[in-house]
Amino acid sequence: MAEQLHPEDIYQTLEYEIVTLKIKPGETISENQLCKRFGISRTPVRAALQRLEQNGFVQIIPCKGTIVTPINLDIVDQIVYQRTAVESTVLRDFIQVCSPKEYIEIKHKYDLLEEMAQTMTDPDNVDINAFLTLDLEMHAIWFCSMNKWYIWQNLTKPQPDYSRFTRLDVVRANNVPDVLSEHREILRVIREKDLDAFEPLKSTNPILPASEPMKNRRIRQPFGLWMRLFCFLYNLLLVVLAVLFLVNRVTGQVHAKLF
Repeated sequence: MAEQLHPEDIYQTLEYEIVTLKIKPGETISENQLCKRFGISRTPVRAALQRLEQNGFVQIIPCKGTIVTPINLDIVDQIVYQRTAVESTVLRDFIQVCSPKEYIEIKHKYDLLEEMAQTMTDPDNVDINAFLTLDLEMHAIWFCSMNKWYIWQNLTKPQPDYSRFTRLDVVRANNVPDVLSEHREILRVIREKDLDAFEPLKSTNPILPASEPMKNRRIRQPFGLWMRLFCFLYNLLLVVLAVLFLVNRVTGQVHAKLF
């Protein structure tokens, strides 16, 4: 007899598939299909879906089903603000104590990123997750070196808005040149221990190397316009469906009373 899956296993599987866009924003998740897929009853499936809803990955709509939430660009912007503030501070401290061995390790990660970017010529065969994993491994070096691993884990744990947006930001390799350019600048700052590259903390929003103006440090959104349009249309569709459902229900009740 096959071992019964725990709700945690189902949750982790679905969370990964939502974060990596295998299950896209707006898609409906069927309880029946999940039961068949995992070979389990509804109870652990519902427990996993309820937890996904609590963490903002899905919305459970009575009489309709479970729908993957759209990406909230305002939350994305705030997380970018937070990460920029924290990482600029950690990186600035790190470049003062970075050892030659650590620099070589960082340079190796960057070289791998460049090699991977050169293979991302076919938009339909871009391994977004592999590219982002390698990028995170590079950033993790200075957090680990500065004994800020707990902060790093909190910054990079799966999040329904930022985690998905970063993949959309790289999809079809549109943002790869910008990523590589920023990382080359980070390498230069580390190699030369260029503390002057960091602007003074004149506000509550410290930024990365000063070669890029603060106004441009807002989130890059090559898909920002169509994503906002998608979110608007998606939410409008939900409202229309809810109205149609209520109208149909009221009409059915009236029809039942008449006949």
